[in-house]
Amino acid sequence: MKRIAIVLLLVSGFAVSEASAQGKPFDYINVGVGVSNWGIPVFAGIDFQVDDQITVGGQLNYRRYREGLLLSGFGTRWVHNIFEISANGNYHFFDPGEEYDVYAGLSVGYYIWSTRRVDDLTGVSAEYVGDGIGGLGLRLQVGGRYAISDDIILYGEIGGGNRISGARVGVSFPF
Repeated sequence: MKRIAIVLLLVSGFAVSEASAQGKPFDYINVGVGVSNWGIPVFAGIDFQVDDQITVGGQLNYRRYREGLLLSGFGTRWVHNIFEISANGNYHFFDPGEEYDVYAGLSVGYYIWSTRRVDDLTGVSAEYVGDGIGGLGLRLQVGGRYAISDDIILYGEIGGGNRISGARVGVSFPF
């Protein structure tokens, strides 16, 4: 997980350093962390303004989640590695260039989900029977941004969907 987080941050930093300062007010590179019902996501994404109040973009997320089953002192533990590739669209309620930005939108993503048993205290092979699966996911989100300078914008977002729900915080860099 540390290697993936470092790669995401390096890619984001490179993209910010190479981006033109003449971009539109809602063109952002986003990086951050969050909380969810399946672990702590680390993510990087990009948003492009396509209309006065509308952006579209993409995002990469990674999270790792440990889960266990314990019965009468015996149990099994699993580790889930979840990678998400998603596209999003957001409607912004404030005009471009304002200090505050509030938005709502929809994300469509594909989840690559692997589960591995790391501990078997039962002596019996236990297959995973939980609800951790990959595949297509839909998510509704609402969020807000606050510009602390022309180059750094803080943001927070909450959302939920058919695969993973949660919240995230991060930093947006206009380009």
